[in-house]
Amino acid sequence: MLVEARLRQNPKDAHALFLASKIQEAMGNLPGAMTLAEKSVELEPGNASYHAQLAECYAYTADRSTWLRGIGFVHLMKKELAASLTIHPHDTDALLVAMMFAYRAPALAGGDRKRAHEVADEIVHNDPRWGWLAEARLAQEESGDDRIEELLKKAVAADARHYRSLQELAMFYCCVAKHKNPVEAERVGRAMIALDPSQASGYAALAS
Repeated sequence: MLVEARLRQNPKDAHALFLASKIQEAMGNLPGAMTLAEKSVELEPGNASYHAQLAECYAYTADRSTWLRGIGFVHLMKKELAASLTIHPHDTDALLVAMMFAYRAPALAGGDRKRAHEVADEIVHNDPRWGWLAEARLAQEESGDDRIEELLKKAVAADARHYRSLQELAMFYCCVAKHKNPVEAERVGRAMIALDPSQASGYAALAS
């Protein structure tokens, strides 16, 4: 892999460590992801994205820990979020972590669903593509298909070349909606392929 090659060449490549952390997180290796994220922050403490990634690792680790141990990770997460937002106010990655924490955490740990929606509104104001995706994520917990589809369409309308928005809309039509819509899944899948034929998700949408 390119990331592994970069780290072999330079183990102190902060961006490669950040990318490797994301890969390990996606693979379910939270301890590994956390260690890599901590190294990236140590090497480049002025990068907001690196702090946001570390905050996400702490948030997921807190969610999978005992109550007492989890509280420690919550404090670490809040510290990293504050660092990220100090460096880059309205940082999308940091706000997404803050939103999901506020939505899912118990009130004693700082959870507040009203606050989660306020954070989502802030993201919409500063980064509409991700903001509408954030609103759609909350709607999956609270609303029906019509509302989720409406929000995902707003994300696509905000930037028709934003691959993640198209991907989420295609996934909704093919796999998430209670009433699947294969025609729309195919239409969005073809738009994804036209935008980036090297990605597999567009072809997956066609096959659904």
